[in-house]
Amino acid sequence: MLLEGILLKDQGVKYPRCIAGKRAFPPEDCGGVPGYYRVLEILGDPNHEEYKETINWAKGQTRSGST
Repeated sequence: MLLEGILLKDQGVKYPRCIAGKRAFPPEDCGGVPGYYRVLEILGDPNHEEYKETINWAKGQTRSGST
């Protein structure tokens, strides 16, 4: 393990907070890792027959409801 640095707490910021981690874990109810790869495959192909349904599902997985 490598300690890269120590940051001071910013006033008014709630901790802990995520500052990175794109695709760090599958969202809830996607079927685990294999289901997540399937979701990524579908979202990568706008012509896929399940694309619109999957987009709508993915929007429901975000805190704000939009992707």
